[in-house]
Amino acid sequence: MSEHYVSRYEATLNGISMASIDPAVAVLDVQYEKPKYKRNLFQLANRNGARPGTRYKDRAAVTILFEIHEQNIFKRQNICQDIIAWAKDGGDLRINDRPGQKLICVCDDFPSVESVRNWTNEMTITFAAYECPYWQEVTPTVIECEYSSRSATTLEDAFEEYSMTIPGNAPYTLLEMKIDNFTNIGAYVGVQNVSRDDGLFEQRGAIYGGTNRRQDAIILEYDENMIMQYYIYEYDTVQEVYYKRDEQGWLVGVDEVRLNCGKTNTIKFRHGQLNTSADPVTFTPRACTVTFTARGLWE
Repeated sequence: MSEHYVSRYEATLNGISMASIDPAVAVLDVQYEKPKYKRNLFQLANRNGARPGTRYKDRAAVTILFEIHEQNIFKRQNICQDIIAWAKDGGDLRINDRPGQKLICVCDDFPSVESVRNWTNEMTITFAAYECPYWQEVTPTVIECEYSSRSATTLEDAFEEYSMTIPGNAPYTLLEMKIDNFTNIGAYVGVQNVSRDDGLFEQRGAIYGGTNRRQDAIILEYDENMIMQYYIYEYDTVQEVYYKRDEQGWLVGVDEVRLNCGKTNTIKFRHGQLNTSADPVTFTPRACTVTFTARGLWE
């Protein structure tokens, strides 16, 4: 005989509520792992002590406590196995005390029926996020900006500035970018958050494709493993198909653009052509639309 429990706490993985697996599942508590940061230490030669290096965080984790109120031992075991099947691939986890946030996670600790006799025993299941060890904003922050064509005597003059406020309390989040709506695509792109000391992300040269290719956008984004993708989005007018082309010249400067969470960031951006034949060298800004996207992050 099973009992139907309605809990104050709701855990949803990939759109499926844990409580919906079976009426006998009772979610008792949700426990968040305390944020833990480690630090690289470098021993001082021939001395006691160490020099502190970079601080980093391994993971964010959450443990769900629950019971299966089912006295039938066969049904109870089957429900436990259904919960494992629900959790085994991880994914997008949401808890109702963190509205608007999600944890992209794996399942680190599966539940088990440790006692057949004690049918009201508490069980636990643990999820953890590693690639991005923070709770993420479900709907990212997006700003769309218009960059103008004009004359610029130097690379610095070619920058335009935009403000972007990111929620959260993590040390930083990563910026994604889409450049489109250009009349003439620029072979030089630069973007920098001057609210930090990280430096400039820059792409130089070799942006044009084949005879039948039309360049529709320049994309900077991150995949599900938080690996950066930077490419030209092209359309083949003969085959009538889209391509992602990685041969976009060369990248210099910083590897990624970071934004401060919980603050307003000032982003500098330029797009256009470097005129190396001029003396001194000048830069011609090319009009475009640039869309910046970032997700707020929380401990």
